[in-house]
Amino acid sequence: MSLYMIAAINVRDAEQYMLYRKGGSASLGIHGVEVLAAGVPKHVEGVLPAKLSVILKFRDQEHFEEWYASPEYQAAVPIRQASADTPFIFTLEGVHPAVER
Repeated sequence: MSLYMIAAINVRDAEQYMLYRKGGSASLGIHGVEVLAAGVPKHVEGVLPAKLSVILKFRDQEHFEEWYASPEYQAAVPIRQASADTPFIFTLEGVHPAVER
């Protein structure tokens, strides 16, 4: 079942964050991760915790864990942490076939 990662990001240092994006993006390509959306979210309701949002698609939980723990992505994580705040990063499974739509 597909797994989605959703992240909220507030960039503090744009120049350093671009280094993270370069390394992070490279890790996505290496691991076959699909970027579904990335950019400035349009606020509809509630409290918006960040100025940027990203939605990534993975084949399954195992694929996510392999990417997240990979040397390629782990090399980029400290750059993200030093250049941006991430109020949240979470994963969510796609709709299970047994669930009515």
